[in-house]
Amino acid sequence: TRTKADDSDFITEDHFLRMSDQKSEMDDEESAGESIVRNKMKRTATHRVSRVDEPSTYVKVFMTLDPLLRAPDREPRVIQSKENSQLVKYAKLWMDHTSKLSPACSKREYDILVPDTSGHEWLITRFLKSQAPPPGFDSIYKCAHFVSLIPFLENWQAFKCKLDMWCTSQQFLDILAGDREEHAVLLANYFMFLSEEYPEEWEAE
Repeated sequence: TRTKADDSDFITEDHFLRMSDQKSEMDDEESAGESIVRNKMKRTATHRVSRVDEPSTYVKVFMTLDPLLRAPDREPRVIQSKENSQLVKYAKLWMDHTSKLSPACSKREYDILVPDTSGHEWLITRFLKSQAPPPGFDSIYKCAHFVSLIPFLENWQAFKCKLDMWCTSQQFLDILAGDREEHAVLLANYFMFLSEEYPEEWEAE
C-alpha cells in the first residue's frame, strides 16, 4: 500500500535489485583488489627470503711488494745491561749465529736483550712469567678478549722517546696502554697460568 509520499521516496523492487547488484560488483572489485595486494606481498616476501638465502659476494684483494722493502738499518744502542756479562756475550753470539742461518734470516731483526722503562737491558725471557688473569677469565678466549680491550699505544707516544722500552705486565696493567710487546707478553703470561692451573684443558693450547 502506497502512502502519499513522493514517488522519489518510494523504492521499487527493481530498483532495490539493481542497487544490490551494484553493491555486489563493488564488493567483488574490492575483493579482487585485496587479492592482488596479498599476492604482491607474498611475492615480495618470497623474493626477500630468496635474497637472504643467496650467498654474499665479496671482493678479496691481496697486495704485495716486489721486491720487498728493506728494513732500515738500526742505530746501535748503548744501554747498560743488568744481566751477567757472560750471558750478554752469549746472547749476542746467538743473534749473530741466527742471522747467518739463511738469507731470509739475515733480513730479519732479532731482539733477545730489551730495555725496561728505566733504560736497562734484560734478557727478553725475564718478562715472561705465569700470571693469574682477572677472576672469571678462565679460558684462552676470554683472556685474549680481555687483553684486546687494552688500548694500543706506541712507546714514543707513552714515554716521549725513540727507545723501544718494554713494560712489565703489571706496569702495562697500571698504565692501561701499550704496544704489541706488552699485549703479547701479558697474553703469554695468562696462557702459562692456564696451562699450569688447568693442564688437562689448556696445556696443549
